[in-house]
Amino acid sequence: MESDETQPSIEPKAIAANGIHPINLGALNTGNCRCNYEIDRNFRRDINMFKIKADKENNISKTLFECKRDNLTIRGTEYRPTGNNLPIAIVCHGFMAFQDTVKKYAIELANMGYLAYTFDFCGGSVIKGKSDGLTTEMSVLTEVRDIESVIAYAASKKYANRKNITIMGCSQGGFVSALAAAKEKYNINKLVLFYPALCIPDDANKGKMLFAKFDPNNLPKIIRCGPMKLGKCYVEDVIKINPFEEIKNYQKDVLIVHGTKDKIVNINYAKKAYETYKNAIPSRNVRFESIENGRHGFSKKYDKIAYALEEVNAKGYRIVIPSIDELILDEPEMVKQGSRFGVKLKATAPSIHMIKTNVTTEVSPIVGSEKQSEELVNYLLSGFESDPTKIWESNIFGKSLNELVNEGLQTKLSKMP
Repeated sequence: MESDETQPSIEPKAIAANGIHPINLGALNTGNCRCNYEIDRNFRRDINMFKIKADKENNISKTLFECKRDNLTIRGTEYRPTGNNLPIAIVCHGFMAFQDTVKKYAIELANMGYLAYTFDFCGGSVIKGKSDGLTTEMSVLTEVRDIESVIAYAASKKYANRKNITIMGCSQGGFVSALAAAKEKYNINKLVLFYPALCIPDDANKGKMLFAKFDPNNLPKIIRCGPMKLGKCYVEDVIKINPFEEIKNYQKDVLIVHGTKDKIVNINYAKKAYETYKNAIPSRNVRFESIENGRHGFSKKYDKIAYALEEVNAKGYRIVIPSIDELILDEPEMVKQGSRFGVKLKATAPSIHMIKTNVTTEVSPIVGSEKQSEELVNYLLSGFESDPTKIWESNIFGKSLNELVNEGLQTKLSKMP
């Protein structure tokens, strides 16, 4: 999602990646406690989460919830502090991710007195996603509707304050949050964007989105993006969007945080978003904070895995080399060699080995006589000469060929260690 596009230069306040710097956004005061945002270097070993501190602790109850978007079920988690008339906070994960990647934000928001929610976007996760939906039917616009459904669910709770709602999103979840807030369908009081992927429309027009490459003028039905299969709707829904025109209608407070060395989403997009919000309504509270040397997710981890996955697709194998801050040092140990003594220093660090493998499966439907089988073969071959990909939509015994093949692949993959 990186772009080299040059945006207007501004002078945001920089935050040292290895230090602690408070970001005061008074509009996030729940009325129950004062709060600030902090960069805490201790979180660098834990995907560099943005830590939110509260003046007092609350008893937090954790409850799974379900709500509907069309005929799909969205599944997520409610983090509820004690009390009533609680301000609402909806926390949104990024592309290919799942709700647990942002749960620490929700827990800290709940500690501050917010009724916080995390959830899996429909079709938005590669692994561990619990909501319904296919990745081939997911797009930025379907995720906007997912957010709206979760807001409606949260606002229906008798202990929630439906007039005080915060949306927070990371990466693609940040772009989606900004779009949802601008629709003004609900009373969104505060918007928090961490490394928002406002580059997505530009990337779609260039025909290169993360690991996916395609002709934007001749979109295939299925677009491979690393481990994720996308439908062409993912590109079609954003390719004509001007993100800054879309988001400028939001009228309340905004906080944007972005790393200066983010190689997945260029920081210039965040700077332009700041300018857009600030110029639209100069009197409101709009803050932009940069994290010096911060990568995507404020950590090198995301960039390294992204580029490693790109190499895996091209070459079949890649090792993600650990960085210095991932080293775990054992206590120094005195050793003896003959009559001399020394000190043994031992360190361990995780290295991720990524291997591309082709998994093969086959479908062999038994339809009856030799003539019937021959007729089926001729039907499959002749009916799809103009568009061979449509063969996967063929219905056999109540299921499409695509479903039958996917079931076979999933069965094989589930047996892998």
